[in-house]
Amino acid sequence: MTASDGLSLTGLGTSQRAKYIDVTAITPTPLGEGTKATEEWVKKHLDLLWDGWTKKLLDNLKEQRKQYRAVKREAIDTLIRYISTNEEQMRYDLFREKGCDIGSGAVEGACKNVVGKRLKQSGMTWSRTGSSATLALRVTWLNDRWEQLWQKKPLAA
Repeated sequence: MTASDGLSLTGLGTSQRAKYIDVTAITPTPLGEGTKATEEWVKKHLDLLWDGWTKKLLDNLKEQRKQYRAVKREAIDTLIRYISTNEEQMRYDLFREKGCDIGSGAVEGACKNVVGKRLKQSGMTWSRTGSSATLALRVTWLNDRWEQLWQKKPLAA
């Protein structure tokens, strides 16, 4: 499990969350950024998260919290709050069991297809209202619901 697998401890599952917590602020200073010890610390915690052991992960972090002061303790507190608040969205074991995608690749691909292909063409500028209306129509078209839309909203004669 690495960041390239769509998971990182800082991201807790998706690249959108990757900036939320600085792992190097949590790990002990002697471990240092990019060291083998830091990699092992991250892997240990990722494994717990990946296998669905969020309670055990939280207990582990609460125990580690006692060892630190100031910035490191606050970083662990932030991580604990984040995991506690989002625990149900981090049940990667259940998501994998159900065949759900984990990560943001599908969403990013859809955004590129839906938004990029229509709104980012050369020379185009859009207002928020115009782009929202255009994207709503594009999504309707891509979901093959064009006929349904116009049955509900017939054109004026």
